[in-house]
Amino acid sequence: MPVVIPGSATETGDAPQWAKTASRWVALLGVAPLIAAWPVWSTVIRPELGPVRADAAPIVRGMRRFVIGATILAIAGSVFALAVQAWTLPEGTYFEKIVNTLGQTRYGHLWLLRIGLIVVLGLVLAACGWWFMRRRQVEGGIAWIVAAAVALPFSLIAHASAQTSGRTFAIAADAAHLVASSIWAGGIAILVAVPLPGLWRLAPERRGLVLRRLLPRFSTLALICMAVIGVTGFYAGWLHVGNWTALTTTPYGRALMVKLGLLVVILALASINLLVITRHLGARVRDDAVPVWTRRLRWTVTGELIVIVLLLAAVGQMTSLQPARDVVAEESRQIAIDFDEASPSSTLLLAPGVAGLNHFRLEVD
Repeated sequence: MPVVIPGSATETGDAPQWAKTASRWVALLGVAPLIAAWPVWSTVIRPELGPVRADAAPIVRGMRRFVIGATILAIAGSVFALAVQAWTLPEGTYFEKIVNTLGQTRYGHLWLLRIGLIVVLGLVLAACGWWFMRRRQVEGGIAWIVAAAVALPFSLIAHASAQTSGRTFAIAADAAHLVASSIWAGGIAILVAVPLPGLWRLAPERRGLVLRRLLPRFSTLALICMAVIGVTGFYAGWLHVGNWTALTTTPYGRALMVKLGLLVVILALASINLLVITRHLGARVRDDAVPVWTRRLRWTVTGELIVIVLLLAAVGQMTSLQPARDVVAEESRQIAIDFDEASPSSTLLLAPGVAGLNHFRLEVD
């Protein structure tokens, strides 16, 4: 662990690590379903409800309720993030810290923009034509634009915004990563919460008819999102990690490895859905077999959602930590002197370890 040089790291009064991780995790849990709501509905779910239009009203109502819940969760997650951020200020009452954070910090200004966009997106979604989409195409187009814009305040306070060169591209890549991740992860949540329960009420043959068309559509959207996630994620990994040492020896790198491990599990479950369950449903199985494969679909998609929640926790941990590349760079600029023969043993760390002002930390085992 490098010596913390005042002015380049955390200040006194900083919030504990668990609180910073939790605040970012909850914020992501809230915003992902909200960003995904209109893209997933307009490109995946609504186009395939035509054959069951007489019984689609409960699904439409369920989607509206989902949007309301996602909006509330997104606002609550952002409020929690603000509360933790205000915790980091060293002086004043807690109310004064919140006011100062909102009025005098870049984080506070971007937080207000974030909340404004979340509220606007919720209002626009309330005005959209959830069944007759063509009658309100303007509202639908605005929903796409605002959903993408919601990611921008997050990216402007992410590690990408701290880049000294290529900052604009890094922020754009981070925003694209967040939008694609939200559509994919939020889309899974929407499938679990809206169409699958709604279709379960239908007769097996009608349920199978919709699923045979809906699942390939969602798979196509998910593959597009995964391609964007892969490209932007690789770029972010190079930007913030860069080498094997940084990946394996820093908290940021270890959190990234946990994230990648969970992603492998999610992709395995998604492969089962795409290659096994969707194929069986698409083969026009007997009506008595549709409930069996639908139940298996619900299990695997729910499993994906659970692992996604854990993955977002790893992402929350990463966004609250110093990038691995920076940690390794700081460690390379410090000197470590071991006192193994002392009792107890200890290590003296000096940074930057050159003539002039240095900072010291003594670690006692």
